[in-house]
Amino acid sequence: STPLYSSAASDVYKRQPKTSDFQLHEDIRCVGGESDDQEPDGPLSAGQQARVEALSQCQVAAADDALMSAAAPHWQKVARLVAEVMTSNWPNKPSGIADVYYAQRVDRLVQKGILEARGDLRRMRFSEVRLAISYTQA
Repeated sequence: STPLYSSAASDVYKRQPKTSDFQLHEDIRCVGGESDDQEPDGPLSAGQQARVEALSQCQVAAADDALMSAAAPHWQKVARLVAEVMTSNWPNKPSGIADVYYAQRVDRLVQKGILEARGDLRRMRFSEVRLAISYTQA
């Protein structure tokens, strides 16, 4: 004879609605996809801006050096680069500086031609950077 739990599980399974692969993909995209985050990264708060303005030129240069050291010749997400720099130890590292500031410094390094970018740099989770070809050959 068939055990009761097996029969009950089978009945539950049979009552499940059939989901096509497309519908399943759409459900996943809507839950965690790009469509639910279209806004650029927020600006620095007044307190964060005050901490940034208090940075010395040496600290700003050290932050840029840390970003350049963590950057690679292959594409990587700006958010990952920023997180790596924020969680690593480097000389003259300021404390209490927001991730948005580091993302702004990444943008500045792109403008200087040190990094290359693709995607919208105002959205660090949806943009990528790599060391510029001219910078890696120098």
